Order: sequence, then C-alpha cells, then structure tokens
Amino acid sequence: MSGLLARRSNSTTSLSKYFHELPDPDQSSIDFCNSFWGPNDCGVEVLFARMRGGIRTMEEVRAFWKERIAIEEEYAKKMAKLSKLPLGRDEIGDLRVALDILRAETDAQAAQHLTFVQTMKRELEQPSIDFISKQNNHKKTFQAAIEKSYRAKQTQEKYVDKAREKYESDCVLINSYTAQSTLLQGKELDKIQTKLERAQQTVQANERDYQNFARALGDTCKRWEGEWKTYCDQCQDLEDERIEFIKDNVWAYANAVSTVCVSDDEVPSLPSYAFCGA
Repeated sequence: MSGLLARRSNSTTSLSKYFHELPDPDQSSIDFCNSFWGPNDCGVEVLFARMRGGIRTMEEVRAFWKERIAIEEEYAKKMAKLSKLPLGRDEIGDLRVALDILRAETDAQAAQHLTFVQTMKRELEQPSIDFISKQNNHKKTFQAAIEKSYRAKQTQEKYVDKAREKYESDCVLINSYTAQSTLLQGKELDKIQTKLERAQQTVQANERDYQNFARALGDTCKRWEGEWKTYCDQCQDLEDERIEFIKDNVWAYANAVSTVCVSDDEVPSLPSYAFCGA
C-alpha cells in the first residue's frame, strides 16, 4: 500500500500530508465543527484542502462522464452508419429476411446507444455540472468570507505579538537599568536614572498598546469561533450532499448501462430466430 501511495503524483488538494492516526475512532467526533481546530489553527488548512479536493473530485467525475459520452456517441454514430451499408441485396427468402433483420437491429442498437448518450447527458453530466456550480458558489460566498475573517484574525495576532515583544523588551530594559542603578554613583547613576525614566514612560505606552491589541484579538477570536463553527457546519452539509450525489450518480450510470446491455443481449438471437422461424 505504501508503494502505491509513493507513486501517486502530489496534489494541492491532497489530505495525505495532514493524515495522522486517531487515538481511538470511537472517541473522535464526526462533526466538522468539533474536528477542525488544533494549535495554530491547523484545522483551518485541513478543511480548506478537503473542500478543494471535493471540487476537484467533482470536476474529475464530470470529465469522466464527458469522455464516456463522447465514446458512446462515436460508437452509436458508427453503428448507425454501419446499419446503412448494403447487406444481402442479392439474396431472397430466409437469408434476405435474416440480413434485413440484422441491419434493422443494428440501427435499433445505434438508436438505443444514442438514447443512452442523452440519458448520460441529462442524468449524469448536467447534474455534475450543476453540483460543481453549487460548490463554486459556496467557495465564492461562504469560504471567501471565512478566509477574510481568518486573515483579519491572523493580522490581529501579529499586532499582539509585536506589542508583546515591545512590552517585554521594555521590561527587560527596566530591570537592567534598575539593577545597574544599585551599582553606580554620580553622573553614571544620573544617566542610568534618565534612561530608566524614559523606559518607564515607554513601557506604559507599550503596555496600553499590548492591552488594546489583546482585547481586540479577544473580540476577533470570539467572532471567529462562531463564524468558523458555522462554516464547518456548512462544509459538512455540502460534503454529505456531495458523497450522496456521487453515489446516486454512479447508480444512475449503472442502471443506464444495464438497460443498454439488456437491449444488446437481445440482438444475437434475432437472426437465428429469423432463420428458424421463416
């Protein structure tokens, strides 16, 4: 199995790089809104990759139906052309009847396969196109909105990190100047005291910035958590629908193929019937 995986081409929609063994399948939730979280929002990219992969799979399904339709359509046209060729025009009696039936049934087969083509277009290809359109609409509306919120949260996190770094740097300086002031006298002490006062003023401003950015991030995270949960629910609904759609799509194909096969199976007995019954 590992050999097969190794030979697969890399894909931007693949989830293989996110795969890990679950500790206990019975303890893991099947709800998207409880699954795609984790440190550093690692679940976000996993879900985005899953939704991209879902669109790609549907595009592959649509491409499969398109090619299958083209193959069937070419076969049907060739069968129709074949049925128009002269066959036994110099014959009479039972042989002429049998050959006429052969041509007629070949034409009927062609018609049956053309009907199959229309069925695939109507019941397989077009529904796939419609579902892809639904997925793209989801991406343009819901995913675009959540990506905007995600970028806003990341920006706020950067602001908090920078503000914290400044504040912590000022604290280090204040501690250093305070320690040095206990060891110095005279002008050197005055210099350190001046630096300490400036650092104390700066740390107050940086502390306010840090608190303000942290407060803003807290508000942003609360909104993000609600929006992300909603988005996860929307994705789960769409994924459930996509899986059921593919199942139904393939079943519809199997039923259509079965109908054509039954029709084709009836043809070989007709010439012999003509010979025996004439």
